[in-house]
Amino acid sequence: MPRGKQLSDIEKQRIIYLRSCGKTQRQIAHIIGRSQSVVKNFLKLGIENYGKSKRSGRPPKFSSTVKRAILRELSNTGASSSALVHRYNLDCDPSLIRKWAKASGYLKYRKYLSKPALKEHHIADRLKFADKYLKKGQDFWQHVIFCDEKKFNFDGPDGFKYYWHDLRHDTKIMSRRTRGGGSVMVWGGITGHLKTELAFCNSRMNAAKYQDLLHDYLLPFITLTEDENIIFQQDNAPIHVAKSTKKWLYDFGISTLQWPACSPDLNPMENVWGILARKVYDREKPPINDIQQLKQRLQSSWSEVSHTVIKKLIDSVPNRLIDVIKNKGKWTKY
Repeated sequence: MPRGKQLSDIEKQRIIYLRSCGKTQRQIAHIIGRSQSVVKNFLKLGIENYGKSKRSGRPPKFSSTVKRAILRELSNTGASSSALVHRYNLDCDPSLIRKWAKASGYLKYRKYLSKPALKEHHIADRLKFADKYLKKGQDFWQHVIFCDEKKFNFDGPDGFKYYWHDLRHDTKIMSRRTRGGGSVMVWGGITGHLKTELAFCNSRMNAAKYQDLLHDYLLPFITLTEDENIIFQQDNAPIHVAKSTKKWLYDFGISTLQWPACSPDLNPMENVWGILARKVYDREKPPINDIQQLKQRLQSSWSEVSHTVIKKLIDSVPNRLIDVIKNKGKWTKY
């Protein structure tokens, strides 16, 4: 129960006086209009000690032993707080475990290392790109179709694994699967106002198959936008920059954005993949066990990604370019 209002100095003096007159604790409580327990507590502690003791507060839900065990598990396995709540059937919200981890001073939620190393010519190209397109203004990016492919596995998407990193240990690197586990490759695109249909494609796609995909999904989308100033963005994957792909884009009159290599942090589509992954692999949903289930989950989650969120991501592109310049061409926080 919450602690009541402490006795005032006048009330204290009245209790002392009434007690000296032989009044009982119940009588005193009735006269001053306070509870008997307050009067009893004051008489027990005396005027010198009353109100000076610290309240013990609500006892902790978990013992220090349990807390240390959970922190040790985070350090050894890097598992998420939600996973530990489910694994050990803990009667608490995952936020409590995250609070323990942050308070420990040595655990930090970190993404597995997967970024390619930036060489000097990459840095130079990123700086040149940022300097050129920062002058274009906010409206320019509303006409850009940001596109990308992403591989999603039964247990999570490639490149989006996070873990609790123990700062006292070396940073972990996520190894690729050599066999086992199903997966699908998807392609998608966004603009400031619309998003494409989600396309399922072959993970071993060549330039010809990529052009077929663009024919089936990109061309209808460009028609849907009714934007005469549309610009197509893609990274520098071999099938994207193949001569036949460049010719195909030229033949259909599609303007392209000269994209700097090793720059996923500048593409808001990467952030959309992150949003999609959190929806698909929500721990409240059942585990994914087959390809069809994974495809259905991807389609429904893709439809849930709002245009408001997408527009905010595209609006952030100028800030990304500013960060590139601030960081002298190196990685940004995006």
